[in-house]
Amino acid sequence: MLYHLENETRDHSVGLKLALKDWVGTEPDLVIITEDGSKVYTKSIIFSMYSKTFCNLMADYKSLEMPHISLPVSSSGPVMNLLKVLTEGIVLSTDSNALLEVGKQEKFFSEN
Repeated sequence: MLYHLENETRDHSVGLKLALKDWVGTEPDLVIITEDGSKVYTKSIIFSMYSKTFCNLMADYKSLEMPHISLPVSSSGPVMNLLKVLTEGIVLSTDSNALLEVGKQEKFFSEN
């Protein structure tokens, strides 16, 4: 006999979103450095969920020091907006270029 248990899609999405938001408020384990030298402290699991390559990279990282990753982005704004998209599913801006930059960063992680 086969049994089937499934979360409602909306409930599942809400649960994932809440879990990701909870991760944002915890102790960071990753530093992202931008071209202007700004540092964004975050949780690696947020990016690991969206990138198999990133997940494998973090799994292989054995140092006791917090990993630092440099991204080809001019400042911390696009990184913060990307984190917002990944954790909340949405980011709003009156600057269309800011959103284009988020799309470029998201593509970087999704292709790698």
